[in-house]
Amino acid sequence: MSIKIKELIFLILMFSLTTYSQSNSSIQTSETNSEARIILRVNVLRFEKKEWELEFEIKNNGDKNIYLATNPTQLGGESGYYISTNEDSNSTINISAQVYSPPILDYYSNKTRVELRKLSANETFNERICLKFPIKETTPPYIDPFKKKKIFPSKIKKIIISIGYFEEEQGIKDFLNTKLSGWYINGLESLFSGKYKDKRFYEIQQAVSTSIDVVK
Repeated sequence: MSIKIKELIFLILMFSLTTYSQSNSSIQTSETNSEARIILRVNVLRFEKKEWELEFEIKNNGDKNIYLATNPTQLGGESGYYISTNEDSNSTINISAQVYSPPILDYYSNKTRVELRKLSANETFNERICLKFPIKETTPPYIDPFKKKKIFPSKIKKIIISIGYFEEEQGIKDFLNTKLSGWYINGLESLFSGKYKDKRFYEIQQAVSTSIDVVK
């Protein structure tokens, strides 16, 4: 009798592992339109109960150089991609590297910044993102700090990844030539030449996005 019970438990465990593996394989890859000028492709490398690892690849499919927002730094100086959920739901998680408009709140210290990386025509850029749950929403995005949510993997149904970028033009090149210790920006800097003269970086930013449905 005890042997049969052990066999039954073993079968239940094997079924659970198989079911989890199947849900993993259902969210392996997502990419933007392959005919687009900027292509974003995302692969799921690891999809465990408390830790997910994603890898994204961006290809400049156009004929002009661009500058990607990479290596994001959060409000307090922590390194890491910006993470948020939709206001009305915890089921969609947004992961981004981009610049933002000025915050409504006046923070005593704001170390937010991204590092611009030049991506020439036909060049690709790869990066990995590791999510260890539970995680908290970051700043930016600039939301009420008392309304920050804690995110649990069981609630997530969709992942949206967005990466900001800027098309190369003379004003951006002139601005970057003044940066002696790295191409870091927080988005509030103004250009002093070119077709976007007197515009701030957050006002001329473009972004490429793609999403992955999480099927459990």
